[in-house]
Amino acid sequence: MAIPTTSGTGSEVSFGIALKDLKEKHKVILGSHSIVPYIVILDPFFPSKMPKKLTAATDFDVLAHAVKSYVTPLANEFTEALSLKAFSLIFKLPVAYREPDNMIARLKVHVAATLAGMAFSNSGLEVAHSIAHAIGGLFNIPHGVAVGVALLYSVLFNASHTEKYCDLAEALKLKYSSPVDAAKELVRKLFELRRELESPLTPKEVGIP
Repeated sequence: MAIPTTSGTGSEVSFGIALKDLKEKHKVILGSHSIVPYIVILDPFFPSKMPKKLTAATDFDVLAHAVKSYVTPLANEFTEALSLKAFSLIFKLPVAYREPDNMIARLKVHVAATLAGMAFSNSGLEVAHSIAHAIGGLFNIPHGVAVGVALLYSVLFNASHTEKYCDLAEALKLKYSSPVDAAKELVRKLFELRRELESPLTPKEVGIP
């Protein structure tokens, strides 16, 4: 049985294992279906006790899971449904951030974390997480902070290789003229969200020279 205390990694439903090698300063990513629990209890009371910075960091990990599991080449109809629902729910994050005891908003974000975890466990992720694991281990940056910054730039990097950012832009009712424009509008929205959550926007802001 698993009872997650943050709305973030989706570890309650994923088979991913992240180990940090303190000597070599890098992360080792493993996986085993043996760690996936049979029962998960999602109680918003536990994440409501997170500090604001931890709320922002862990929940941006959810957003990265939702976006990247949707556009990865291994995505399919089942994972796309989970990804899109998680993506729409996670935008309750500003309310949960400003009002820690708002259990409705907290539950939406908590459910989003689990949905996104189910999605990426069956579709994989993409370059934002590869970058986040690398810089997180090397510069000792919390994963949610690292992936939050990497997500902004990886969306633009991949914008010309997929039309699926259009679906995400439409989910937020953003106006766009092309798939690349949809990605740019999505990044603009993500930048706004990070500013609202008082979160770093650039590698320099997280201490990377």
